Amino acid sequence: MADFLIECTQDADWKSRLAGLSGEAKLDTAVDGMPSSFIELFPEVNDMGLHYCVEPVALSEVPRKASRWWPHEETARQFMCYPAAFPESALYLSFDFEAE
Repeated sequence: MADFLIECTQDADWKSRLAGLSGEAKLDTAVDGMPSSFIELFPEVNDMGLHYCVEPVALSEVPRKASRWWPHEETARQFMCYPAAFPESALYLSFDFEAE
């Protein structure tokens, strides 16, 4: 799941989708498919039936133990990624779209 989340920020299409997320919107691999760069790196995922969701969250919603090492840039946005069947198993990512 960590590899998937990182590839979401590296794949041009998914990166723009992430940048466009707001409010309650989320990306769902059952609807949106997997990032093409992720499939290129890990072609076996096509047969694994992985179902992940990625949604924006406020920094205040990120558990402290998951975010205490992050540099907190004002322009950074936070995201939560989780297996659709187990949303409590979330990973968090802070990404600054403007830093690139």
